[in-house]
Amino acid sequence: MTLSICDPQFPQILEVLEADTMLKVLQKALLGTALSTLKVQHCSVGEKRHKPGKSFLLSYRLGIQDSSTNIHYEQLLSAQLCLPGRDWTEFKACLDTPTHSPTGIPSVSYIPEVNMLLWAFPHDRKLVHLPKLLDTEKLSLYFKAHLSELKSSEHIVAVQAKVMHYLPECSCMIRYTLAVADELNAGELRQIILYGKNYRDDSGVETYAIMQQLAVQADYFAKPYYYDAETRTLWQSHVPGEPFEWTSALHSNHDLIAKVAACIAAFHSRSLDKAGRYGYSDIEKQLKATCDIASATDLMLGEQVLAAVQAIRLNHARLNWADMFFTPIHLDLKMGNLLISDEGVSLIDMDCVRLGDPLADVGSFVANLYLNGLRFGSTLVEIDKVVAIFCDKYSAVVSWVVDHAKLDWYISAALIHEVVRRSLRQQDIERLKQVSAVIGLSNRYSALCCKDISGDSYASK
Repeated sequence: MTLSICDPQFPQILEVLEADTMLKVLQKALLGTALSTLKVQHCSVGEKRHKPGKSFLLSYRLGIQDSSTNIHYEQLLSAQLCLPGRDWTEFKACLDTPTHSPTGIPSVSYIPEVNMLLWAFPHDRKLVHLPKLLDTEKLSLYFKAHLSELKSSEHIVAVQAKVMHYLPECSCMIRYTLAVADELNAGELRQIILYGKNYRDDSGVETYAIMQQLAVQADYFAKPYYYDAETRTLWQSHVPGEPFEWTSALHSNHDLIAKVAACIAAFHSRSLDKAGRYGYSDIEKQLKATCDIASATDLMLGEQVLAAVQAIRLNHARLNWADMFFTPIHLDLKMGNLLISDEGVSLIDMDCVRLGDPLADVGSFVANLYLNGLRFGSTLVEIDKVVAIFCDKYSAVVSWVVDHAKLDWYISAALIHEVVRRSLRQQDIERLKQVSAVIGLSNRYSALCCKDISGDSYASK
């Protein structure tokens, strides 16, 4: 099935997702006439979030060159498509008296050709404190006052800030590299790396509390320094390693898969005194949301997703959930949130951590393995092998017996409510190509679940 991104309320979607087209549109709208010395050399489309008929948000990354100085700039933009007839003049005050980005782009712009509102980073409609978090001069004083790792004899010589992940109107992760000098050791500098995650609301408070609990139980988590309520920013330590990625040789790298499985199992063995709960009612809401967005995207797709969801619901009703227990679960177990280093495997990004069935996490991670394997071009035989090794290694190290029927159920559900739903919401062209295969996998695991149902449940080893 080839999915075309279409929404009658946003007829400009295909145009705004075409990078070459938007390069010309943005050059004209933001940087003026051909006489301008600033030229957009490169344009790429970043994060996208689509709610059919309601909203479409996306971001751009521009590479800009000043021909008069040959200086190159990078500029992030967040965009909101306007509904037909929308009174965008609610932003008139910002449009009339804008501040400007370092490249001279107004903080807020309206582009009538594509009926779009634009915010030039670090200006964001909901992340209002971002400009402060990029003022490196003031940050030197800020870190000196708040960073406990600094000795009294040390002072910060320089601060470099790099945006690692920006989700417009939601959150922004920034890496800070500090050059630190010690008055007692003239001429010697040391480096401190830390991260600041800025939130649009107070959700960082709960994340901070959870990270505090986890940090004292193991050393493979980021250490939380403090939470700044004024700027809604969570400050945390650096975790060494490179993101876990799918490779052509992964199916034969049993040692690495075993380390990843052990890391996830160890996380599930930790304890949390305070955390929210995640259960079937949450999954059911996400399954329904997937049905809704699939139907709004394509009629045939909607029918296929609904059929898969009905099988998932039927299997859930047939399983015995009376003896289910709860552990910390990550709820965002994608490969990139596992960091691989010489010291081992670390787990990052604790924003979604809750208490729930650990198999919900395992099922989610398996679904992410399939997504990454398919996108890489691996065969199902190769991906199945990685999944089997991971599940065997995980089962071998946890202190409970893994119920295969329940695990098959969680995998079948995650393939729909996580992979398919996020692919449609994010309008990721490469992910959309895999939707039919992912639905087929969900149906396969539903059939396995049905076959495996035998009344077995968790039991202590």
